[in-house]
Amino acid sequence: HIAFISKCACYVSSSHDGTLRVWSSALKPEIVIPVSEQRASVAINCMVILPEVNKLAITTADRLVAFYELNDSAALHRFGLFARITTLDMAFSLASWTSDSNLVCLAIGDENGHAHLYDLKKLLNLVRTEYDGCRNRESVRPVTAAITDNARLISLQLHTDWVTQISYVNELHTLVSSSLDRSLKLTALEWPMFDVPTDAAGLRELCNEAGTLVGHAKPVHGFVHL
Repeated sequence: HIAFISKCACYVSSSHDGTLRVWSSALKPEIVIPVSEQRASVAINCMVILPEVNKLAITTADRLVAFYELNDSAALHRFGLFARITTLDMAFSLASWTSDSNLVCLAIGDENGHAHLYDLKKLLNLVRTEYDGCRNRESVRPVTAAITDNARLISLQLHTDWVTQISYVNELHTLVSSSLDRSLKLTALEWPMFDVPTDAAGLRELCNEAGTLVGHAKPVHGFVHL
């Protein structure tokens, strides 16, 4: 993956070699960031920019989701590790968006076909508490699902195999996902502008299947919305 971060005027790329690399707008290499505390090569599966919270997030093959800072402050330098979290099943794909109710959402697609939707700001506040006062964040154990579940809005069973890509299409208010099960799925998130239900049962009633695309003979690894 590669993304341009306008506020930093730079590109960031991720790789299966276990590194994030920062490039200047002139495409000159600037920073290399190993994502594993053991400095071993742990593949990065997905990367997404989170401009609403000034973070960058990745999923890695050692079952972690990691967040990196995009601001430069006295507490944490730009591209410094903000926090790591574990998930019950291996996280693979990521997406983020802001709903009409100004709820900033993070979706995590996993190895068992789920999409876990989180209140992103609440999630980051929870993990910030675990890391507060720690100078060496690399040495802190990842925050467990027992804690981060307090920020989880709902888990949706969308597929029967790995969710290879997940994306929110704002114009349709729809979550689109692809999978190794050879299908793509559209899930309408019919959330109101105000008073979004905070319980999973209430939210589930507002998440409706809008269509399933089948026909591929082999796994679907991604898609593009134009």
